[in-house]
Amino acid sequence: MKKCLLIQPGAFGDLFVCAPIAKFYHDLGYQIIWPTRKKFAGVMSHFNYVENLELDERVLHDDWLKSDTLKCLEISEQIKPDIVLNLADRGPHPVAQLPYEHPEQTKYRLSNVNFDFKNTLNWKRNLQKENEIYEKFVGEETDYVVAHLTSSDGYKTELPKINKKVIEIEPFPDDNIVGWYKVIMKSNAIYCIESSVHCFIDGFAKLFNKEKYLLSRGCLSNGTNLTVSKHWNKQYMR
Repeated sequence: MKKCLLIQPGAFGDLFVCAPIAKFYHDLGYQIIWPTRKKFAGVMSHFNYVENLELDERVLHDDWLKSDTLKCLEISEQIKPDIVLNLADRGPHPVAQLPYEHPEQTKYRLSNVNFDFKNTLNWKRNLQKENEIYEKFVGEETDYVVAHLTSSDGYKTELPKINKKVIEIEPFPDDNIVGWYKVIMKSNAIYCIESSVHCFIDGFAKLFNKEKYLLSRGCLSNGTNLTVSKHWNKQYMR
């Protein structure tokens, strides 16, 4: 079987963005080898079409992504893959992003995969975990919305005023975000900052036929978007 090395060591959001690319090449008959750090193993375990290699703890650069990209290039020399998809935004390689192109679009252009494929995320569901989370956070409630408001830098975005119960997604180590799928799909609307949670939801955005509102992150200047997110309502974005 031909080998495809996918270089995208993280972070969480990028894993969800790039997983459809991995699935695309898997379906073409490639063995997908995708190295990441140990902390991403939980998410990667849901992509049963990839072979996840754990990167070692060496520090090759003070930028962690460049450091991990260098390790991936070492792996490439060892395994001699038929194809290398280097999708890392930062590394020893020149910046590939074109003017007026979002990083997500760059990854799909470099992969020769249609950008619309980004919304076809495929993962192995854990129904037991989904039910546990649903019972814990929703219970008998039927009229509720889902929100993810806190960015990785700790800034919490204000939620627009709504007259429904709000279930805030608070990912914890053993559910790896994907365990919230049932809670999300049974909600009446979604309010979400650009984040790993949002990237996960964007992977199946076309399946969720109720309103999806994208909110601005406090750490970003007005008009700055981290993603394309064309299936989301952006009326609350600055």
